[in-house]
Amino acid sequence: MKKYGKEIFSIIKETCFEFGYESNIDSFSSSKPTNQKESTELLTLKLFNEDKSISEIAKNRNLSNSTIENHLCTLVCNGYIPLETFVPKDHYKNIVSILENMSEEIRLKPIKEQLGDGYSWFEIRCTKEYWEKSKKSN
Repeated sequence: MKKYGKEIFSIIKETCFEFGYESNIDSFSSSKPTNQKESTELLTLKLFNEDKSISEIAKNRNLSNSTIENHLCTLVCNGYIPLETFVPKDHYKNIVSILENMSEEIRLKPIKEQLGDGYSWFEIRCTKEYWEKSKKSN
């Protein structure tokens, strides 16, 4: 598990993300304290602020691109990075329009199917998480 665990969990998370399923795989991967998770996201932020791309950060940290995207979404939702950095305003409006018309269980795949290839999975997921967090705080 030590040797391949992170790699296997990363593959599971990427597959869940690709097909629009929520993943709670992090709760099984290790018993890291929250502050360690926060520090890994802040390390991603530090590298991002050094104008490193998602791929460069992933390579530098020996993590998958989707893990770095997870960090960036969390950082957006917590106010460290403006959402507009990753999601153009017109894309945000279109994604939110679909989100507002969906039932309680919101999956990414139907949103992606409606929007097409002009929208990335990352844009959709980041907007969804940001929108859900802003709904909860209202």
